[in-house]
Formats: sequence, structure tokens, C-alpha cells
Amino acid sequence: MAARKDAAGNAAANRREDRLGSYRDTTAERLDLDDALALLPPEARLCVVLAYNDGLSHPEIAALTGLPLGTVKSHIARGAARLRETLVAYAGD
Repeated sequence: MAARKDAAGNAAANRREDRLGSYRDTTAERLDLDDALALLPPEARLCVVLAYNDGLSHPEIAALTGLPLGTVKSHIARGAARLRETLVAYAGD
């Protein structure tokens, strides 16, 4: 009976550690993403966040920010490329 409780306790601890490990990885990734976003110029960062985080279309971003549509598209393309370069360590994930 004691062996069964120990096994159940170990299994629960392993599941808890798996969840915490995943949470820790997610937190670290989020912090790295925040740091990478901070490297972008403010207008580019705004366009990237509005596009990828908030799901706005390019014309919606242009209307919201008052930037020309071509500028919005350039900010998003260049900002996303810079983020990919900065976060290359996560490419295999």
C-alpha cells in the first residue's frame, strides 16, 4: 500500500514538474519576445503588435495609426524579419 502511494505521489510530482517546466519555458519565451519587440522602433513595434497580437489587417492598422498603408506593410515586414533574426534560437521549437 505504501509503495502504491509513493508511486502515485511521484507521478503527481512529475506531472506538476512537467506543467511548471512548460510554464517556465513559456515565461522565458514571453520575456525574450518582449525584449525583442523592445528593439524595434516604436512605430514598427506598434504595427507588428497590432497585426500579430491583435489580428488587425494592414488597412485597419493604417486607419488606426494614421500611417500610410505602404508604411504599415513595410513596418510589419521589416519588424517581423528583425524578430525572426533576434529569436532565431526558437526556430527549432
